[in-house]
Amino acid sequence: MEITVQAGQSIFDICLENFGNLDYLVDICKDNNISISDALYTKQKLTINNEGLGNQKIKDFFKLNNIKPNNDFVNIQKSVNFAFEVINNFVFEDSNNFIFN
Repeated sequence: MEITVQAGQSIFDICLENFGNLDYLVDICKDNNISISDALYTKQKLTINNEGLGNQKIKDFFKLNNIKPNNDFVNIQKSVNFAFEVINNFVFEDSNNFIFN
């Protein structure tokens, strides 16, 4: 079957949603000629061969509750980078006082 990547989804999210675990992560990558470390883009099409594979209870739970795993790694990374930028602008005078540079 063909699936469409939602904004912020990683290959790990796709695997979890479609297999209920991460056991078939490498298979998805091989089937789609991508690497585990590749960033996916919104509306990217991926082929998923999950018929009868994975944890059916988890797959059913996601489907019945309309859950689409989405770790939004790109925005998480942006938030972490921003936090470090803010921290780098503080000048620590001692352990109890600091000022914004």
